[in-house]
Amino acid sequence: MTTGFFSHPDCLLHEMGEWHPECPARLQAIEDQLIASRIDALVERDESAPLATEAELLRVHTQAHIDFIRNTAPIEGYASIDPDTLMNPHTWQAALRAAGAAIAATDAVLAGRYENAFCSVRPPGNGTEAAFAGDSRVLMCSFFQHPFYPYSGAENPAPNMVNLPIAARTKGMEVREAIDIMWLPRLHEFKPEMVFVSAGFDAHREDDLGNMGLVEDDFAWITEQIRTIAGRYAKGRIVSCLEGGYNLSALGRSVVAHLRVLADI
Repeated sequence: MTTGFFSHPDCLLHEMGEWHPECPARLQAIEDQLIASRIDALVERDESAPLATEAELLRVHTQAHIDFIRNTAPIEGYASIDPDTLMNPHTWQAALRAAGAAIAATDAVLAGRYENAFCSVRPPGNGTEAAFAGDSRVLMCSFFQHPFYPYSGAENPAPNMVNLPIAARTKGMEVREAIDIMWLPRLHEFKPEMVFVSAGFDAHREDDLGNMGLVEDDFAWITEQIRTIAGRYAKGRIVSCLEGGYNLSALGRSVVAHLRVLADI
């Protein structure tokens, strides 16, 4: 069984200006590290990500939210969604490709084409907790720097949320201990039939936006725990989608560490 690597050229077209760290160079940095580490030939590439349909988006998002994003998309220049999120004329298409890649990867893993898959896509997603809080079909496990933007998730989480607020500059061993104590018992109890990873790498110690202390080995260790859970309860089925990570070198190296575990290489 192989690891599928899903991406699409449209994901490079979304950009928010030269000042913004969430930039097309993030995907290019991942590609560069895949080649430098010589694992690019050991994953199976798939760049045929379809555009997600409105019906597929409505499984998670409201019609009002979809309409707002679609209607905000500019014909030229930039349009602001919030102070940190802009759209250019290609953003809507890129977002549909990113969602479509995640759906295609899920279908491919469920069909047995791949044991697991990684989606190297952007713009990154958000709002997972808001979408699934209180849904007993889903168990969400997360860790995040706190207090830090967006200043949520630490107080009164829903019963199906295992949120771990972590202080700034916390190093990997402390995060590993928290995962071992807090995540893993709940995951064994839940017995997931499939595992989805919001693969954010901005907790790397070289990432100034994250201001935490993890390194590549820590991301590899977390991936090993996830793979063990998936192997025991979910027939190994994992779909991982790129989220944060803004130091380009650290991002590329961390994705390679993540993929090495997923692909068992």
